[in-house]
Parts: sequence; structure tokens; C-alpha cells
Amino acid sequence: MKQGNKWFWYENTRFQSNTRGRSGIWLEKNNDEYLRLHAHSFFVEIPDKGSASENMTRPVMELPLTALEGYYDEDVFTISFNTYVGDANVPSSINKYRGETIGNLPTPTRENHEFLGWYTDSNCENLVDHTALVSGNITLYAKWQAASGIQVILDLDGGTITGVSSPIIVNSGETISNLPDPEKPGMEFLGWYTDSGFNTPFDPTVPITADMTLYAKWQLGNYQARIGNVYYETLAGALNAVPNGNVKTTVTVLKDITITSSLIIPNNKWVELDVQDKTLSTSTCNLIENSGKLDIINGTLTSSYDSTTPGLGYVILNKSGSVLNISGGLLSQTNSNAAESKVLQSNGGEVNIIGGRLECNSKAATVNVYGGTLNVSGGEIIATGTTEKGQALYMETKDGSTPIVNISGDAYLSNVTILSKNPRAAVDNNSSGTLTITGGTIISQNYYAVANRKDSSNTIIGINDDGGNEFRNLRRINCGYGLLRNRLHQFI
Repeated sequence: MKQGNKWFWYENTRFQSNTRGRSGIWLEKNNDEYLRLHAHSFFVEIPDKGSASENMTRPVMELPLTALEGYYDEDVFTISFNTYVGDANVPSSINKYRGETIGNLPTPTRENHEFLGWYTDSNCENLVDHTALVSGNITLYAKWQAASGIQVILDLDGGTITGVSSPIIVNSGETISNLPDPEKPGMEFLGWYTDSGFNTPFDPTVPITADMTLYAKWQLGNYQARIGNVYYETLAGALNAVPNGNVKTTVTVLKDITITSSLIIPNNKWVELDVQDKTLSTSTCNLIENSGKLDIINGTLTSSYDSTTPGLGYVILNKSGSVLNISGGLLSQTNSNAAESKVLQSNGGEVNIIGGRLECNSKAATVNVYGGTLNVSGGEIIATGTTEKGQALYMETKDGSTPIVNISGDAYLSNVTILSKNPRAAVDNNSSGTLTITGGTIISQNYYAVANRKDSSNTIIGINDDGGNEFRNLRRINCGYGLLRNRLHQFI
């Protein structure tokens, strides 16, 4: 029964008009409470509601609207079919109106398999009820049983194969030949093997006499990096493909790479560099020049560049207006003879170090700050050079810059060797900028732990009374002309 755009119907309700030539039955809505049934000559039967037969035009039955089950005539739902093997000669879905029964369903086919029915769950434990009424979108799952014979299972290790379904059923003594090659994004297929350790290649000429599993062996294709499932032959190509607009994009490094031309992060891109357990290395240039936003989360980034020229030999050069976040990984400069080579040169922007290890074995500082803001709240900044200087962190005013450095939390800064020539403090402030130390550990095995070499009245060293911060050197902490606030809780 339809009222407005809504259908009302009792299951198994039966109406029959005994009048010919005119409408013998009609409905009338009464005060939003009842649905009245009128007829000139009719018979109506509703289960559990009774029946009536009249030859009058007066209302013969009133049904409470609250007792009627409402359905919209525009409600159409989808029954989707998951066969696990492609189309299997059935449509991907069919449509049913609300209130219709599921009814008869198509029967899929699969080579060397018997179809056992449609199920409402992916584990194929609940057989579908064909008499059930459709009340929403549902997915049905095909249950299969392999035909008698020997099963050959294909372990694709994440790949896909066309034209063959696993398991393959063969008779004893038969062979499997012309097995198609599977595919896997970014990978090269090396063949089928009979063991998961890839020690024994599969011989398609040998008769099969027992159930077995064939394992697909893969190796990384000629790709250095990927973004999602898109693979790139060069890391520079992947970085170039990062979309503009400062949307964080993860670039994953797939193999060890020797960099011969600096990797560039433009000012309108945000790159999370996932080096994994791989190594990016250079001996000829700055490894990375960052003008955008760069997150270093793991892996090894290293330079052996023997640079005597300022501006060259850095693992990372952070430029004005950029953002650099380091939360993991090892960043190192390994050339002990390099006079200008550093791990991090910050000429501006913002640098946040919360983890990882920055280690420098050259004659220069591990981290050099000429401008912008450096926040160190975790990780390690270590100078391991054995020749001269040996600062873990160096601040300098250049071209009117006023660098800002904040050291706090679990930061650890140290120079770990005793130098005989031009020793420097672990934290060496030679700028007119601001150095604030409110936490962390600063250790010098060679010279002052903290030194101010200019009239740096903005230097603040705050020590918690609970001894949670530790400043040590073999002699004393030198605050130069700077302003020392609070008291030094302990030093050695």
C-alpha cells in the first residue's frame, strides 16, 4: 500500500476486488493515525488481523499506521559478489528493492573447484538465507572446495598473477608448464622456487606427485625510491615528484645511494625522507640542500667530502625560510682532514632536533648556526675530531644574523676527544644571538663545556635544583661576558 511516497505492506496481505469496471478498493488516511480501507465489493485478508467481505462503500477496516511497516519506493540496494577469483562468470553485483527476498543467485564457476554456496561472511561460515528480505547493501562470499587431485599452491609474496588461480589442481604425474610470470610493483620476478629460502628452482619438466607450494622470488627493480606505490629510478626524481603546497609526502629510499649532485628540497615542498636501513653518501657535494620542509626519521646520511671551501661539504645545508626536523637516523661527516665540512649548516629558518645522532670527525663543528632558530630537545650532537676545534655546536653572527639556540630536555652535546690544537668548547657561542640552556647534558673532554666569546648578554643558563641537568668539563664552565641566571647545580 502506498501513502505519499511511502509504501506500506503487511507480509502475506491479500486484497481482492469483486467489482468490475471501476476501482473497487481504495485507501484513506485518517488523522495521521489510521489507514482506512474502502471498497464497493471486496475481500481482504491480513494474517492475525482477520478478514472481511462487504458490498458497501463505508470504511470497512481501520489499520493503525504505527502497526504498518514502512518502506520507501526509491530504496534500492546492492548485493555484491566476492568470488576471490575475478568474475567467475557472475556479475560483480545485482540490485534489489527493499523488502524483496534475496532469492535465487548466480552460480560462479572456477577451474578445478566446486562451488559450495554464497556466505554472508568472508570466513564462509554463515550461509545466505535466500528467503531473507533485503534491507541494505550486502556482500556475499563464494565458498569453494578444490576438486580431487594434487594441489599446487602459488605463494606470490604480495604479487599478482593473471590467468591462473591458486591452488592449481593436477593429476599425479602431470607437469606444470608455461606458468605465467607474476607482477609486483617496483620488483623484478626472478622465478619460481620450491622452498621459501629460494634454494631450489622449480623445474616445470618434473612430474608432480604430491601437494606442493611454489614461491615467487623477487628482487628490487632498477629503482632508488618510491612514493606510495609509485617507483622512481632516481631519488632526485622522486623528490621532484613531491607535490607543491606543503603537503607532507613520504619518500622511501629503496637502496644505498651515492649522491654526486646535491638533493634539493624546494621552498614549497614538504618531504619526509624515509631512508629505512639504507645509506645516502657523498664525497663531492652537499648531500641535501633544504629550502622547504624536511623530516629526517631514520637511516644513515654521510659525507666524506674533503672541503676547504665554506659552503661545501655539509650533510645538510638548511637555508633561510626552511624547516628541518630530525627525529632519528645517523648523520655523519667522516673526513678528519676536512676544514669546513660539517654535518649541519643552518643559515636560517628553523631546525628541530629531537632524536638521532649527528657526528662529525672533521676539523669543523658538528652543527654550525649562522641564523634562524635551532631547538635541541633530544638526540646526540657529538664532535669526534682528533685534530682541532671540536665543537659540537657553534654559533656565529654573519651578515647581521642573530641566531637563536634553545637546548633542553634530553639533548646530549659533547666533544669526546682531547685536542692539542685550537680546542673549543662543546657549545661555543661566538654570536650576538640568544643561547638558552634549560636542560640536557653538555660534556667537554677537552675545553669548556659552554663558552661565550662575545659580549652575549642574551645567554641564559638555567639549572634545575634537582640536578636533572648536567654540565661537565675537566676545568670549569665559562660564561664569558654573558649573563648567568640561576645557579649551577653541579659541574666537574
